[in-house]
Amino acid sequence: MKGLLLTPFLIISVLHVCSCIPDVQVENDCSVAPLPGGGSVEVKFPFRLNDQPASCGLQGFELYNQGDSTMLKLPFDQALAVDYISYWNQMLSVSDPDGCLFRRLLYLNLSASPFTLGDDGNGYGYYSESYKPVNCSSEASPHYFTRVSCLSDLPGHYYLADSSFPTQLLSSCETLTKDQFKLSADGQRLFLPWEEPDCRYCNGDCRLNRKSNKTQCVPYPTSYDDDPYIYGSSYDPYIYDKGLCAAVSVAIATITILLVYRRISKMKKKKQNLAVELFLKEYKSMKPTRYSYPELKKMTDDFKTILGQGGYGSVFQGKLHNGVPVAVKVLDNPTVSGDEFTNEIAAIGTVHHVNIVRILGFCVEGSKRALIYEFMPNQSLDKYVMEEGEKSSKFSWTKLQDISMGIARGIEYLHQGCEQRILHLDIKPQNILLDQEFNPKISDFGLAKLCSKERSAVSMTAARGTMGYMAPEVFLGSNKTVSHRSDVYSFGMVLMEMVGGRKNTAADEGENAAQIYFPEWIYNQLKQGEELRLVTGSVEDAGIAKKLTMVALWCVQWRPVDRPSMKVAVQMLEGSLERLPLPPNPFAPHVEKNNMGGTDAIDD
Repeated sequence: MKGLLLTPFLIISVLHVCSCIPDVQVENDCSVAPLPGGGSVEVKFPFRLNDQPASCGLQGFELYNQGDSTMLKLPFDQALAVDYISYWNQMLSVSDPDGCLFRRLLYLNLSASPFTLGDDGNGYGYYSESYKPVNCSSEASPHYFTRVSCLSDLPGHYYLADSSFPTQLLSSCETLTKDQFKLSADGQRLFLPWEEPDCRYCNGDCRLNRKSNKTQCVPYPTSYDDDPYIYGSSYDPYIYDKGLCAAVSVAIATITILLVYRRISKMKKKKQNLAVELFLKEYKSMKPTRYSYPELKKMTDDFKTILGQGGYGSVFQGKLHNGVPVAVKVLDNPTVSGDEFTNEIAAIGTVHHVNIVRILGFCVEGSKRALIYEFMPNQSLDKYVMEEGEKSSKFSWTKLQDISMGIARGIEYLHQGCEQRILHLDIKPQNILLDQEFNPKISDFGLAKLCSKERSAVSMTAARGTMGYMAPEVFLGSNKTVSHRSDVYSFGMVLMEMVGGRKNTAADEGENAAQIYFPEWIYNQLKQGEELRLVTGSVEDAGIAKKLTMVALWCVQWRPVDRPSMKVAVQMLEGSLERLPLPPNPFAPHVEKNNMGGTDAIDD
C-alpha cells in the first residue's frame, strides 16, 4: 500500500520538473512527430523525412509520410512502405502499400540506391530466406513454393520459389528476374540492408561530423559550444533539458512501477511478460513472424487437430494462409518460464540448416505463448527406434546411417556454423523430427545456451537435459559445467539407441537380458572380437552397424576431453570402418585412457 501512496507524489514531481523546462522549438530540429495513425517507425540518421533539413540524413535515405504510412523514396520513382528500421543490424523492412509486393519485385531497381538485396556473402543472409519470382505452367506444390494470390487475374501460376531448392524443381517454371530477394515467410515484406554508413559499432547511433564530413559515433556532449556533431543542425541545451526530463520521467515511472508491482500478487508473471516483449522488440527484424492469438486459432481451425502433448503444453496441426502446413506448439503450462520461450527464438530464429527445424512464427498475448514450426509429417525418431515391431524394422542400416549423419551435421552446425556457439543440451530421439523423406531435423531448443566459440565451458546453476542422454559432468558434482562435448555425449546415446533397436533378441536366449546394460555389453563384444548379434542382412550392413557402434562408444566417453568434437564425429561417420580405432572403455573412467595416445589424436 505504501507504493500506491507514493505514486501521486512521484507523478507530481515529474510534472514539476518538466514544467520548469521551456517548450522551445529549434528551427532545424531533426526530431520526428508521431504519425497520425500511431505508426512506430523511428526515423533518425542516416534517414530523414523530406520536410526535415538535409543535414538530418544522407542522400538516398529520404522518407516521407503518406497518410498513416512512412514511405521510402527509391530511384526511378519507386516507393515502398516502411514497416520498421533496425539500426542495430542496418536493415529495413518494406512492403507494397497496395498489397502486391510480387509485382514491385519484377521492376525493382536498386542500382542508384544505398540499399542492397542482401546477398549471403555480405553477412545479412540470416535474416530471411532468398526467393525468386517465378511463373509456372501448372500449379506447383505449396511445400516448395509460396503462391502469389494478387496476380490471379493474369494468365499463369505465379509463385515465390526458395532459391535454395534444386534447379530441377523449377523445370516447369520461368524465373522472372535475375535477382534473389530476402523476404518474410508470408512473402509480404522485403528486407533491404545497407552497408554505408556503417553505424553498427556505434550501437546503431551515429551522426555526420560537419567539420570532417565523415560519419562518427555520437558521444555524450561535454559542452554546448563548438559541437562538431549534428543534433538537428546544432546541439541545443533546451533539447538536452527535454531529454533530461524524459530520462527523469522514465526513471521515476520505473521506480513507481516497481513499488506498485511489489504489492501485486502477479508481479512475477507481469515481469516475465515484460522481459519477453523486450526480447521480441530486440529481435523484431528477424524472420519469424508475430501472429495474434485470433490468427493462431484460425491457423489451427480452433485447435482442432492435436499432434502431441507434453509437460510444456500441446502441439496442433495448422496451415498458413498460403496453404503451407505447420505445427503449432502452445505453451499452456504456467510453470514454463519466459527464458525457455525466448531461448527457442534466440537459438534458431535466425538459423537455417537442412537438419534443424525452422521456426516460422510465434504468438505472445499476455500469458498466451506459442511457437510455429515447419510441419514434420513423420513425427519423431523415438517412434521408430524405441519400439519393437513393424516400426522398429522400418529403416535399413543404410538409412540409419543417413539419419545419423544428418543429426551429426545439424549439431556440428550449431557448434561451429553460427555466429555464436549454440549448445542444445537436450539431444534425444524425441527431439529429432523426421520430414516427408525421413530426413532428421533437430528441434526443441528450450534448454539451449548460447556462448562464444572461444569459451571451452559454460557454468550452470542446475542440470539441464534428460536423464539417460545427459552427460555425466552435467549432473554430477556441485560445479556443473557444460560444453559442446556435452551434446556429443547425448548424440552418442542416441546412436546407441538406434543400434540397440536392431538387436537380435533371439540370440540372447539363456541370458538374463533384462539385467544387461546394452552399451556396456556391446563394448565387451567389440573388445573381445565377437559378433555384435545385430540384425543385419549383408556384410555391408554389418559394417555399418559396427561403425555406428564404435562412433557411439567414442562419443559416450566418461571424460569430456576424451570425446571427439562433432566435426570429428562427422568425419568418423563419413570415413571407412578400417580406419576407425577401437575406443577406450567408456564405463571405466580411470582405465584405458591412452588407447589412442591421448585426446589430441581423436581431434586430429
